[in-house]
Amino acid sequence: MWDTSKDYRLSVAEKSVELFLKTVEGARFKGKWDKKKAVQLAKEMVPEIQAMRYSYVDPRDLVGTPQMKALKEKANGIVE
Repeated sequence: MWDTSKDYRLSVAEKSVELFLKTVEGARFKGKWDKKKAVQLAKEMVPEIQAMRYSYVDPRDLVGTPQMKALKEKANGIVE
């Protein structure tokens, strides 16, 4: 059993979402994009990361979890 609560990759992911939200909410970017959708999707990523953090799944199996699939879909939604 792996202690995912101390996995640095999940800590980096959580901090990245936090910094992304601070940047997007406080800035005005040029171009056409849906700010509300990006913020909403980023906020939805936080519980997924926390679920992975306290899952105690082996690192190799972490990639195949439903939470990882949801994170990828939300990240792609932000990029689009």
